[in-house]
Amino acid sequence: MNNSLRSRETKQVEKLEFEIKMLYSALDSISSFVVIEDENYSIQFMNKAAREVFGDRRGEKCYERFAGRKEPCPVCPIEEIVKKDKKEFVYHLESFGRTYESHASPSKNPDGTLSIIEVLTDITERKKTEEALKESEERFRDFFENANDAIFMMDVKTGQLLDANKETQRLTGCSKEEIVGRHRSELYPPAKTEYYEDKFRLHTQKGQTTGFEGEVLTRDGKIVPVYISANLLKSPKGEVILGIFRDISGYKKAEEKITEERNKLATILANIGEGVNIVRSDYTVKYQNKFLLDRFGDLIGNKCYKGFTGSQYPCEGCPIKSTIENNSTQSVELKGRDGKYYELFFAPLKNPDGDVDALEVIRDITERKEVQEKIAFLAGIVDHASESVVATDQNGKIIYVNPATEKIYEYTAEELIGKELEIINAELYKERIQKEIYEAALCGEVWQGELLNRRKDGKVFYTSTSVSKMVDKNGEFIALVWSQRDVTQRKRYQEEMIRIEKEKAETLQILHENEAAINKSLSRTKRELLEKNLELGKRTFELEAEKKRLKEAYVKLNQMQTQLLQSEKLASLGQLAAGVAHEMNNPIGFVNSNLGTLSDYVKDIKKLLEKYEKMEKTIKEDKSKKKLSQEIDELKKQINLDFLLEDFDK
Repeated sequence: MNNSLRSRETKQVEKLEFEIKMLYSALDSISSFVVIEDENYSIQFMNKAAREVFGDRRGEKCYERFAGRKEPCPVCPIEEIVKKDKKEFVYHLESFGRTYESHASPSKNPDGTLSIIEVLTDITERKKTEEALKESEERFRDFFENANDAIFMMDVKTGQLLDANKETQRLTGCSKEEIVGRHRSELYPPAKTEYYEDKFRLHTQKGQTTGFEGEVLTRDGKIVPVYISANLLKSPKGEVILGIFRDISGYKKAEEKITEERNKLATILANIGEGVNIVRSDYTVKYQNKFLLDRFGDLIGNKCYKGFTGSQYPCEGCPIKSTIENNSTQSVELKGRDGKYYELFFAPLKNPDGDVDALEVIRDITERKEVQEKIAFLAGIVDHASESVVATDQNGKIIYVNPATEKIYEYTAEELIGKELEIINAELYKERIQKEIYEAALCGEVWQGELLNRRKDGKVFYTSTSVSKMVDKNGEFIALVWSQRDVTQRKRYQEEMIRIEKEKAETLQILHENEAAINKSLSRTKRELLEKNLELGKRTFELEAEKKRLKEAYVKLNQMQTQLLQSEKLASLGQLAAGVAHEMNNPIGFVNSNLGTLSDYVKDIKKLLEKYEKMEKTIKEDKSKKKLSQEIDELKKQINLDFLLEDFDK
């Protein structure tokens, strides 16, 4: 019996071992990792898939092997199951660059301890896919919300709006809450609802992307032009339409502006005073304006050379092909079949399709030719002029010089033509002076003045210059004509005259100063002379009075003497007469003595006056001293100088 029992137990053990082997074999066949740990974090079992990746790490701590840590992980299934008594715990484990999803559950051992069975599935790729999908969704959402165009999501069956981005809200003036749930027909103007519904049905039936111009009705009733692009999409929830509405109101305005500008350009080209046409590389006319139509008829579709010159072959030296091939601008002069002369300007014109044509601008230069002939005739006259004649354009470039200019400036015509005028200008402030000249001449005035110029050898000289504008019969500018004459010798003569005048002024100043001193001295001498004359006159008057008194006394004495002689007292009278005569001779002698001295004074004064009279003649000749001369004559009359001098001689 014991043997039978032992045999049965042996079979049960063998069966159990077989089942365990079968269990381990099943676990090894699982692609997921199966790991069993005890309560102390020690690894008890690893299936084949786990061993192939991590190696056989039984007996090691799980956190050291799987997480590379020295202590238990912050989120640990052992902690959650053993300590928190959870029946299952699911978490993600990051291990050596891979991500695993772990399903952990407790298993009670025969000895009453717990083991934790973890099944780890490598979800690295799935996680990357989920993250990529999430990132894609976020990008789509970001694109959807921040797109420059209005975007709608619409249910095909119901026609309801499912979503709308920010630009949609701006375009319609409605909030997202006001848009979502509305029917698509509410987006359009009521008068065109049927038109847009037909468009919608056609689109959903064909299932194709469509694009067309439409209109959106805003919250305030304003109609905004849009370009609608619709795509039919299939989703798990059914078919939806992704509608993109682009606001083209700015484009429409620009289009209207372009149309307006195009019409304006067409009007300008039609009325411009020059011909404009477009010619292909094979000389076929694509476009012509009214100017050419009026002069040469309808040339569109015909060869330009036939319509323009009447020739059967392209014009000699025609630059159309070289203009197109070399992408360059060129010009030629031709005689049209109407007998007039034209200047043709060619420029490449690239078309939207990439082809290049030639744009021609044709200007009638018949009148200019006539003017050039007149200029050539006048130039023949100017060529023989002795004065320098220079012609410049509006920018100051020399376009003509006559032979006299070459001789005066010592440049050849080739050295001057095409150069700026400043090559011969030596003025210190030439920019300011030239600006003044150009402003005056271009306004039709004739500027005249003197300029400092420079010869080729650097020597400077003055020229008398006149500048005037030459125009055609229509008043159009042709050239500025500079006529110049060398006035260096005259300038030097003028400078010498200025020097002489300056010296003369300085000499006159000295003479005036000396004259003032003489006048001052003369004035003082005259005053002293007058005072002496007055004193002498007074003294003479006194002497004359005394003389008269003495004469009267003498007469009386004579009478008395006659009477005394007749009387007995003749002797006494004789004695008395002798005394009177003595008394009379004393004052007469004094007077005679003073008159002699006065005569000497008068002689000296007369000599001085003679000198003054000579100087007075010089003063009278100087016109600037006219007033002084008049004052002297007046004073002579007042004092009666001639009478005084004559009276002194007696």
